[in-house]
Amino acid sequence: RILISHLSDINFCNHENNKINLINENIQNTKIKITGSTVYSSLKLTTKIKKNSNNFKNYILLTLHRPENVDDVIKLKQILDTIEKLENKVVFPIHPRTRKKLKSLKFENIELIEPQNYFSFIDLMEKSIFIISDSGGVQEEAAVLRKPLIIPRDYTERPEMLGKFNLLAK
Repeated sequence: RILISHLSDINFCNHENNKINLINENIQNTKIKITGSTVYSSLKLTTKIKKNSNNFKNYILLTLHRPENVDDVIKLKQILDTIEKLENKVVFPIHPRTRKKLKSLKFENIELIEPQNYFSFIDLMEKSIFIISDSGGVQEEAAVLRKPLIIPRDYTERPEMLGKFNLLAK
């Protein structure tokens, strides 16, 4: 990314923080344009398209796939045991890499479902009470949808989303 940023005639950024990062990497200010969020534009178009409604009620949406959360089965089980204690049902469209780690584990309050297409997943996000996810994309989507999000990580690649609808939970 750094090499491409230096070779590019124009660097398109979605946020002021990205522009500051490029300036700190000695990219000329004249080569940087803030365009806004492509995620925002995509979601605004997506929410206008009629989607199949999911059948879940009063649920929390969960996604986990980052190596730091799923590669260590003990850590993954600790995360899920904590989430299992939440009062509301948890809907978990499970990523294939995460499914491999869970093999025989069963949960009472967490319902594992197949990965969803984009429209179905956005529908799940919109109708959830809140979201727990380690996904960078979901961080921005949740903020655009004005959905509270808990990020089970030590850091985020999207610090501009923190303090609005997103919260880091180490």
